[in-house]
Amino acid sequence: MSTRADIRVLHVDDNVQFGDLVATYLEREDDRLDVVTSTGAADGLDLLEADRFECVVSDFDMSGTDGLAFLEAVRAEHSNLPFVLFTGKGSEEIASRAISAGVTDYLQKGGGAEQYAVLANRIGNAVARYRAERQVVQGFEALESAREGIGILDEDGHFTYVNEAYARTVGYSSEELIDEHWELLYPPDGVAVVREKVIPAVSTTGDWSGEIECVRKDGKRIVVDHSLSICEGGAFICRIDDLTEEFEHAGLARSDAAMLERALDAFGDAMFVLDPDGSVNRVNEAAETASGHDRTELRRMRIYQVVSEADWEALEESIRTAIRTGESTVETELVADDGTTVPYEFRERRLLDRTDEVVGVLVVGRDLRPPPSGPQRIERREAGPESPHG
Repeated sequence: MSTRADIRVLHVDDNVQFGDLVATYLEREDDRLDVVTSTGAADGLDLLEADRFECVVSDFDMSGTDGLAFLEAVRAEHSNLPFVLFTGKGSEEIASRAISAGVTDYLQKGGGAEQYAVLANRIGNAVARYRAERQVVQGFEALESAREGIGILDEDGHFTYVNEAYARTVGYSSEELIDEHWELLYPPDGVAVVREKVIPAVSTTGDWSGEIECVRKDGKRIVVDHSLSICEGGAFICRIDDLTEEFEHAGLARSDAAMLERALDAFGDAMFVLDPDGSVNRVNEAAETASGHDRTELRRMRIYQVVSEADWEALEESIRTAIRTGESTVETELVADDGTTVPYEFRERRLLDRTDEVVGVLVVGRDLRPPPSGPQRIERREAGPESPHG
């Protein structure tokens, strides 16, 4: 028996025998998959409400409805849940409508058992992206809602992110601190302590904690409980608590703050965390690789600068839609630093703080080029005896 975490999959198809066949083959292809079969869209919605699933696989042509209407109903309650349209009634028109409607993937039923290996792989990839994106969003929202001050600095000591609590503690706005050097917040003797004691300790052991004096924007000196940790790639996570004021803290541990860094870089798709105006706040390694720009360059750019000029307006409108409605998707041409263009899909999701104020936008970019070998994104094979048109 597999020790890996199961992936709960809801398969909706009004052909009972074919539904059972799909469940059997998928669980045989990937022992992580636990497939529950539903024979109709209404029953499928009831199952989604009653149980937890991480992917939906649906036929297109079903009694009383179709897969795209079912997708719309699913998205109304589960906006980011992976949804794969697996249908024997395939056409360019259906494929185009499915992609426009926000389907995660589209696969036409084939005539042999190999189609199930392809479907199992598509499900696994979609769920991996879903889990990673959810972890990043949760990490970012946790940072924003923390009552402890959390800041992220690049390898040169400039702030790339501060949460509201950090900015409030030192008397600045978050926007005022971005790109500023940490020395701004310390008196001369405090700067010497950080350079001679704190930085060497972090370089040797990976972290440091203790009490240190900072200077607020109004010139007032405050004593803070301070910790500093280094992340892969040379960035730093900084946590501060004002010890001059007495209040109870319910916040985030340093390990939770570092989770955001690890989650971003562990995600294979290019990821950008934007401020509401479209300026780049955070990026991951995949974004660096795809764009050809390093993190320092990307943080000085706006997201529109990594796509073709013809797509600027579409991307800007998609981001506005995400801020307004929660999420949006747009297809663009990514333009790398060397001028290379690549077809890309950008999925945007707004980030909220604990008061439901928009504090940023998470953008996930996916390369739309087909892999060098293997099945294409849209299959056009004729259905065989094991997969009746449905």
